[in-house]
Amino acid sequence: MEELKTVAGRFITPTLVIDGERLIGFGMNLPRVRELLQKGGYLD
Repeated sequence: MEELKTVAGRFITPTLVIDGERLIGFGMNLPRVRELLQKGGYLD
């Protein structure tokens, strides 16, 4: 929880940090999440 507060500035879930980019909220950020995961070689 403390790491979440440090990263997001408050307690918000879901918070994803991919390659240093902070994404708050999964559904609205799904296209960006996929893009970052593809860029990192985790998705085809």
